[in-house]
Amino acid sequence: MDRKAILAITLTLMLLSMLTLAFNIHLVRAESTDRKVGVSVGYWIQYGISVMWESNDPNATTPQYVLDSQQLVFFSNVVQSVSGTNVTFNRIMVFKNGTEKSETRWIDVDSGHAGTGSASGYLSFIAANLSAGDIIYTGLGKGIGEINETITRTYLGEPVEINHSNSTTSGTSYFIYGDAYWNRATGVLYESYINHTEYTTKGDETYVTQETQWLYPIGIIGVAKTWTVDDDGPADFLNIQDAINAANPEDTIFVHSGTYYENVVVNKTVSLIGENKTTTIIDGSDEGVVLHIRCTQNVSVDSFTIRNGILGLNLDDSSYTCFRNVDLVGSEFNFRFSAMFGENFIHDIDNSTTVNYKPIYYWVNKQDKEVPIDAGYVALINCSRIVMRNLNLEHNYDGITLSNVRNSVVENVSISNTLHGLYLRLNCTNNIIQRNFMTNNSAAIVLQRTSSSNNVSGNIIMNNNDGIGVDRSLNNSLSRNFIVNNENGICLFETRNNIISENDVVNNTRGIQIQHAYNNSIYHNNFINNEYQVYPLSGYTISTNLWDDGYPSGGNYWSDYEQKYPNAKEIDDSGIWNTPYVIDENNQDKYPIIEPWSPKPPSPVEATQELIETIETWNLPKGTENSLKAKLKVAIHMLDMGKEDGAIRKLTAFINRVEVLREKKLTNEQADELVLEAQRIIDLIKG
Repeated sequence: MDRKAILAITLTLMLLSMLTLAFNIHLVRAESTDRKVGVSVGYWIQYGISVMWESNDPNATTPQYVLDSQQLVFFSNVVQSVSGTNVTFNRIMVFKNGTEKSETRWIDVDSGHAGTGSASGYLSFIAANLSAGDIIYTGLGKGIGEINETITRTYLGEPVEINHSNSTTSGTSYFIYGDAYWNRATGVLYESYINHTEYTTKGDETYVTQETQWLYPIGIIGVAKTWTVDDDGPADFLNIQDAINAANPEDTIFVHSGTYYENVVVNKTVSLIGENKTTTIIDGSDEGVVLHIRCTQNVSVDSFTIRNGILGLNLDDSSYTCFRNVDLVGSEFNFRFSAMFGENFIHDIDNSTTVNYKPIYYWVNKQDKEVPIDAGYVALINCSRIVMRNLNLEHNYDGITLSNVRNSVVENVSISNTLHGLYLRLNCTNNIIQRNFMTNNSAAIVLQRTSSSNNVSGNIIMNNNDGIGVDRSLNNSLSRNFIVNNENGICLFETRNNIISENDVVNNTRGIQIQHAYNNSIYHNNFINNEYQVYPLSGYTISTNLWDDGYPSGGNYWSDYEQKYPNAKEIDDSGIWNTPYVIDENNQDKYPIIEPWSPKPPSPVEATQELIETIETWNLPKGTENSLKAKLKVAIHMLDMGKEDGAIRKLTAFINRVEVLREKKLTNEQADELVLEAQRIIDLIKG
C-alpha cells in the first residue's frame, strides 16, 4: 500500500477538492465574529470513508487512488495542542491489513492558514459558533465560501447543531456538488460529501464518469483510547470480552490474529477491528451467539471470521452498525438482525461480509437492480423494482428479508435451513413471489405487518414447520402453491381480504390454521390427507371467511368429505356435492367439489412455449439454454404440422438431455421441474 496515495485520498480528495471545487464563491462581508477554537487537547473524532467510482465507458478503468482508498478502514483526528486559534492534531489511519500510520497536521481556525502536504488540516476544524453568512476562514478571502445555514442533524444517535455549507459548480464537461457539516459548538468537521460527474464525448457517444466521496463520523468523544487484544500477549487483554467491558463508548478495540473461543456481547458504541479476517477468528464452540450486538448503535466491526455457534451474528435491537470484511461460517444460523420499526432496519453492511463465503447483499434505498446470483443472504430495506432470481440460500436466521419493498420479484430461489425463508417484515406491497423452492425452514414464506397486494404463486413448500404465513396483512393472493409435509400448511393470523385459491395442501399436520382471520376467500384448493384440514389456533374460534366461489364454480376438494358425508349426492352432473362441508357454525364450504381441483390444461403448444419461457429466466449457460430450447421449438413445429408422434419423440429427447445435464449444468430442482413438465406435455398430447 502506497501511504502517499492514501494520504492524498483522505486529505486532498475528500477535503481540498471540496474546498477548491464544490463551495460557492461569495463576496467577503464585514463581520465582527469572535473567532475561537472549540476543542481542547485530547478531543477525538473517528471517521468512516466511502469512495465510489463508476463509468459507462467500456474502456474506462477504476483509478488507482480509488482502489487504494478502499484499503483504508478509518482514520481518527486527535487534538494534540491548542495555541490561540491554532489547532495541532494527530491523524491516525488504520488500514485493512492491520497496520497504522500517524501524521501531525495543523490549521488556524481564524485565518485558514495551514500546513502543506501531509501537514495540512484544511476544513478539519473551523472556528466555533459561526452563524449563517459568516465566512469560513477570514485569511483566505472570498475563495473559501461561507456558512449557508445552521441546522440540526442527528449523528451517532444524538441531535447536533450543525453549520452547513454546500454548492454546485458546473461546466461544459463536468458537474460538482459538495456538502460539508461542522459541529457549530466545536467547529469540528462532522461530515463531508462530494459528487463529481465528468462527461466525455467520443465520436457520437457521450460517456458519464461519476465519483462520490463521503466522510462520516463513526465515533466522537473528548478523549478516546485504542485497546489491544492478543491471545498470545503482550496486549491490554487476552480476550475480546474483557476489552469491551473495559472500553468507554467510542473506543476502538484492535484484535490481533488468533482464535478467540468466546461468545462476545457488544452493548456499547465501539469499533471492533481485527488484524486480518482470515486469521482473526471468534469461535463460539458450537454454543449460543458468537457475536451479539445488543441494544446499541454505531458499532463498527471489521476483519473477522465469526464461526461455530447456534447463531453467528445477532444484531439485536441495534442500528447503524457497520460491517466490513467479515466471514460468517459454520453456525446453524449465521446472520440475524431483529427490528420492529425505523432505524433498527438501517445498517451499513457491504458484500465484503459473507455467509459461508457467499456475499451478503444488504441494500438500503436501492431501485431497479438485480441481486447477483452468488448471494448468501439478501436484505432489502426501502427498495423498489429489485429482482431476486436463481439464488440458493441456507443457514441464516432469514433467507431473504424485505422491509418496505415494492414492485419486486422473487423467482426460482431455493431457501433451506432458516428460521424464516422469505420474510416480508413490514409494508411490502405489489411484489411477485413465484416458482421458489422452500424446504426445512421453520417458516417458509411470511407476509407480516401490513404487507399487502403481493402475489405468491407456483411455489413448492415442503417439510417446513409453517408453509405460508399471512400476519396482519391484507389483499394478498396465494395461488397454485404445492404445500406438502409441513406442520402447518397455511397460517392466517389477524388478516383479511386475501385470496387463497388453487393450492395443493397435502399431508400437513394442519392444512390451514386460522386466528382472527376474516373475509378471506378460500376456494378451488385441494385439502388432501391433512391431519386437521382446518385448525383454529388453540383457544380461538375461526372468524367468518368465504370457503367457495359460488355455484357452479365451486369450493374446495376435501379428501375426508365422503367419510364425513356418506349420503351426499352430486348436483346435476356439476362435479359439486349437494351437502356443504361444515367447518364450524360460521364457516362452511357450500359447494365442495367432488374431484381434486385442476385448472384447465393449456394446449400442448402453449405448455411447451411456457416451458421455453421458464428456461429463459434461469440464466443458464447459452449453449445449454439453446440446446434445450431447440428441442422444444422443434416439438412445437411438429405439433403445428399435426405430427404428434414426432413431437413426443422430441420431448422424450429433451427429457434425456435434461438427465445428462443434471448436477452439471442444471440443479436437481431445475432438472426435476423440466422433466415433470415435459412429461406432462407428452400426456397432454396423448390425451
